[in-house]
Amino acid sequence: MKYVGSDRTITLSYENHQTAEDYAGAMSSPLCLKGTFKVVKTVTKYKVHEDSINYNQFLSNQQNWKRNGGYQCTTITGKSLFVPSDELSGNCVIVEGYVNGQKYQIGLHHMENVYVQVGDVIQDEKVLGTQGNTGLVLSGKALTDRTYGTHVHVEVKDANGNYINPRPFASGEMVLSLEEDAQSKEDLQEPPKSDKEKETIEGILLFTCPLDDTYFLKLQKGEKLYLVKPTS
Repeated sequence: MKYVGSDRTITLSYENHQTAEDYAGAMSSPLCLKGTFKVVKTVTKYKVHEDSINYNQFLSNQQNWKRNGGYQCTTITGKSLFVPSDELSGNCVIVEGYVNGQKYQIGLHHMENVYVQVGDVIQDEKVLGTQGNTGLVLSGKALTDRTYGTHVHVEVKDANGNYINPRPFASGEMVLSLEEDAQSKEDLQEPPKSDKEKETIEGILLFTCPLDDTYFLKLQKGEKLYLVKPTS
């Protein structure tokens, strides 16, 4: 199954994780999402770890491994690895978009490389970066398995900051769009022309130009403000 743009399998479901879902795939495989959306945050400063930490071993030793500022862990290959608190999610990309007028933020974590910057508008399944092994990567592999625990951790939050199941976004069933596209068309509809009509719309009329009696409208939805100069 293609999750987040490539063939990946679910290693930890949302039902068990409760805030996210984990997808295992090939190291350095491309990451992308369907739709059109804006990049609102990136983290790019971490290096890929040579191996990962066994999930069950971490749960058993979490309190013992905890240090001021992070975790001093033992990896699957028996190496000592300190993971600072600010590195737990590793390299990541967080994007924002809308589905049916509802705003969502999607975060992709533990990335190897990040190819986008904050403010970029992404569309046509442009590659955001590659799957990696940065941050606190916990693997469900057996202790004898020396391969990477690389995976992509996917989180989705709604406009109220609540976590929701990311699988429809990861699979492409739910597709993000930019709210501005639909809103701009709505805002540019021809406004009322008569003075009487203008005066009845409280808070909309901004000012009238004394030279040609042209008026400007303030159209606002949420945090977005539009200034429209109507045509005659």
